Amino acid sequence: MKGFGRIPRLPFSNLSTRFAFFISILFVVLLLGLTASYWFQFQQGMSRLKQASGKAIEVEMATFLEQQSDLLVQLAAEQLADPLYYFDFEKLYSLLTPFRQAPQVRYLYVYDAEGKIVHDGKRSIPAYGQPVPDDLAMQVLRSKHQEHILTATELRMAIPITMGDVVIGGLLAGFSLDRIQDSSALMHRQLSTIQDEVLNNSLVILALTLLFLCVLGLGMAWLLANHLSQPIRRLAIMARELGQAPMSVDFDPPTRNDELGQLGRAFAEMTDNLRRTMVSRDFLNRIVDNLKESLFVTDAKGHIRFVNREASRMSGYMLHDLIGRPVAHLVRLEGQALVEGKWEATLIRCDGSTCPVAIRCSSDAGEGYICVVEDISQQLRHHRERRLAAKVYQGSSEGIVIMDSRGTILSANPATLESLGLQSHELRGRRLADLCIDEGVASQIQSSLEGGQRWEGEAWIRGKSSEMIPFWLNLSSIRERSGVITYYIAILLNLRERKEAEQKIFQLAYFDPLTQLPNRVQFQERLQQTMVLAESGAHRMAVVFLDLDRFKIINDTYGHAAGDALLQAVAKRLQGLLRSEDTLARLGGDEFAIILGYLKQSEEAVTVAKKVIEAYARPFVIENFQMYTGASIGISVFPDDACDCTELLKHADLAMYQAKSQGCNLYRLYSKELNATITEHALLENDLRLALERNELELYYQPQWHLQDNMIIGLEALLRWHHPDRGWVSPSVFVPLAEECGLISRIGEWVLRTACRQMRHWQRSTGVYCLIAVNISALQFKHPALLRWIEELLQETALLPEFLELELTETTLMTHANETIDILQRLNQLGVQLAVDDFGTGHSSLNYLKRFPLHRLKIDRGFIRHVTDDPNDAAIVKTIIHLGHNLGLSVLAEGVETQSQVDYMVSRGCKCMQGYFTPNCLMQKRPKSCFDASTVLYRKGTEKNILKNTPLSNK
Repeated sequence: MKGFGRIPRLPFSNLSTRFAFFISILFVVLLLGLTASYWFQFQQGMSRLKQASGKAIEVEMATFLEQQSDLLVQLAAEQLADPLYYFDFEKLYSLLTPFRQAPQVRYLYVYDAEGKIVHDGKRSIPAYGQPVPDDLAMQVLRSKHQEHILTATELRMAIPITMGDVVIGGLLAGFSLDRIQDSSALMHRQLSTIQDEVLNNSLVILALTLLFLCVLGLGMAWLLANHLSQPIRRLAIMARELGQAPMSVDFDPPTRNDELGQLGRAFAEMTDNLRRTMVSRDFLNRIVDNLKESLFVTDAKGHIRFVNREASRMSGYMLHDLIGRPVAHLVRLEGQALVEGKWEATLIRCDGSTCPVAIRCSSDAGEGYICVVEDISQQLRHHRERRLAAKVYQGSSEGIVIMDSRGTILSANPATLESLGLQSHELRGRRLADLCIDEGVASQIQSSLEGGQRWEGEAWIRGKSSEMIPFWLNLSSIRERSGVITYYIAILLNLRERKEAEQKIFQLAYFDPLTQLPNRVQFQERLQQTMVLAESGAHRMAVVFLDLDRFKIINDTYGHAAGDALLQAVAKRLQGLLRSEDTLARLGGDEFAIILGYLKQSEEAVTVAKKVIEAYARPFVIENFQMYTGASIGISVFPDDACDCTELLKHADLAMYQAKSQGCNLYRLYSKELNATITEHALLENDLRLALERNELELYYQPQWHLQDNMIIGLEALLRWHHPDRGWVSPSVFVPLAEECGLISRIGEWVLRTACRQMRHWQRSTGVYCLIAVNISALQFKHPALLRWIEELLQETALLPEFLELELTETTLMTHANETIDILQRLNQLGVQLAVDDFGTGHSSLNYLKRFPLHRLKIDRGFIRHVTDDPNDAAIVKTIIHLGHNLGLSVLAEGVETQSQVDYMVSRGCKCMQGYFTPNCLMQKRPKSCFDASTVLYRKGTEKNILKNTPLSNK
């Protein structure tokens, strides 16, 4: 602006007024222009602020989502490493369930190192083995770093899952942004409302401010116009005085060399510097906020003056909450003051949790400190993992071998060296394939190394001194991000102990541990194979079943160790008699079996049996003792006797039992008649078991009389069995059967109880008191509860002990004689009478006989039957009578059936007799001591009497 134009010729007062008015108008216009410009800039600023605020909200929300999602997938990836490595789908499902139920999670995929889906977050796995549906997942596997993609509606994140430093798979997660957009729109609306209110309030304030400035500006312009008009008036007066025409006043700006120009240039430089400084500071702030480390700037006292955004994220505090807070409240220095240097410390977060950090601190000329804090938790974790991996490598019980890309061994852990018996330098530089003994396995390993493929299988590796060691080898590769193989890892599991254990298990399962012969299981398998070969070759084969005789006596006499040694010697001697194609097995106890294959005739099996019997005739020397034993042998031939393994072995067993029942050192061939006998024996045993339940057993009582007193002195209870279909079954048949099948104890208990109750009933009904004699089997006599049971029985039946006589055989008494003496003495103290039944037929010892507390000897009926016509029987009877009388025992003759036998026994001093014969004096005189005649039963057509058990009362 050059000036104001020429000044008209007016009075000085009019000129001042016009100038002041002109200046005021200019001021008002200028003020209005500035106000309009300010209002326009304010509206644009508010609009930009609204847009920037919206973008900031979206950015903050997206950042928050990324941070939360990042923590979520990192946590999931760390937890999924172990179950993914072992393909534990149940654990994968349990770990993925909380993440899968999060509302913002759209999908989750767990995939392996080849990009194949392992689990999709659900219980079922419909997409198992399919490629993961996103290139981002494969990009993560190649880069081994976390990646994400943010779109308008979705955030996709992928993170590698590692086991140590090896990537074993990845986790792909999709997060929905719908909730973020809803929250962002709501904040947009709230922010727009606030901005509208601020804009309206600003308009009112601006109007009031403009009015005030206009009034104030008009006043100031008036005063300024008056002040500036003085020089103009003076110039006008001077011009008038000089007679010059009015001049125009131009207000040119000062030149560049004057003070105003210098001031303007200095102001411009300051503005430029300030603009550059502001730009640099803003740029610096962005750099500081983008640092991965936390930055704390403190004053000299350690109070925080400035922090970056990472410090807020790391500590959990807001930025304004950190300003003014002592840095010692955030960083635990462990008693160390804040000084320059670098050290490790602990960061205390807002929620009280801690984090290990590294601090680099530098001072600022006494004004404060600049502290850079770095989170080292991941570094420490990696360090621990590396140390753990090193410890696992060194301390693993499994062998680990590291090889280069060509398969050359670089390193081996101690377990590998110990298993192979080699030193580290002896393995280094060699190829693993060259150590394998099997060329086929070595070729497979080398092909896998060259093709970069995994290989797993059993390999025998040559160790020290060419020792062959079995391993289970697992070969895998380690690749770089580009896919290039850098190393190979071989895991070697030593199978030596497992192989030895399998061999031991096989030995225990198929061989007898004592004799090392095949056991029953292997015997059955070989028998089946031999039968198949015999059937296909149209020849015979046989099974020879052996059982040692007198083995139990030897075992009890010399001990179990001697018995085991005898079994070993027997097995060794039998093996020397057989061919290489034959099989000798120990089936259990003292039972052996032989499989004879390729027989042309059945007589060949008989020849083997005879050789075995001859071999057993020679003594066995065990522990400096000569032991003699025999063998009971049964033979069955295929296909004559049976067509399957079970029947063939069963028939040989039956033949062996027939041989054992007929004596020692015998062999018997199986026959159909033998089978019928055995079948009849089994049926009779079953009927005998049912006889107790059906009350088919009966007791008969045979009188015992004394001729000198002409009275009955006792009754012997005789057991009889009347079968509903078989009729009368002889005691000589069913009593041994009961002893064999273990029924003798139950039957004997029933006999004793029934006899005692019957005798007590007769005593009460007749008033006559005499003995009741009952036979006791060896099993009953050796039972530990015999004394207690007899005492309870006598109390139950109310029978006095002196009226009960127990009859035992010589064999029963002589077995374990010392124990027998103790039992007999206790029975004698109880008051029970004791008698030796069938004396003279067993083996006795006079030394023990004199020590037994006995009361009576009963001469066996076999000697009485021919006592009148056989001098030998007569001599034996005479000797027994004298022996009994000399020992102070009563002597009773059994089986007396004729008057001549009675006369002979009386002549030899034996007055007590028993049998089917009844003296006439007892039948005619019938003294009071005799039972009522109704109790005497006569068999049709004979004079042999016998008393039957009468019905008893409930008492």
